[in-house]
Amino acid sequence: MEVQQALCRGMFRLIAGLQRDGTYAPDALAQASSALRFHRRFSPIFRLEQPQALSHEAYSESTDSRQYPPRELFTAAAESFLQARMMGERLLQRLQHSGEQPLPYILEQVQGHVRVASANAALSDALARRAQRP
Repeated sequence: MEVQQALCRGMFRLIAGLQRDGTYAPDALAQASSALRFHRRFSPIFRLEQPQALSHEAYSESTDSRQYPPRELFTAAAESFLQARMMGERLLQRLQHSGEQPLPYILEQVQGHVRVASANAALSDALARRAQRP
């Protein structure tokens, strides 16, 4: 789970960096319907009394990456992907040395996460270096 969280964090930062440097632009429909997408995504949770539901305004504010230059976002993405790779490699070692035979699909999934994290870390690092150039 932690490996997937680090991968998701890295992807969020990578996409934010690509948006900030103008490489990636979401389509107009996606931008125009941010509040609607938020409410559709989180409406089942709004029924819960605890914890208090997050408002769209608070969500937008907490995910706004416009204050960061692309280089910082790419560097943060690379760090998240490296963290995911290290956690995945540690998990693989524990699984392989546990004395029990882990299910093959679990090994395959973790190995896949490690490969994706490694490739994305290299890409994010290259983008950070490119963004640093004048």
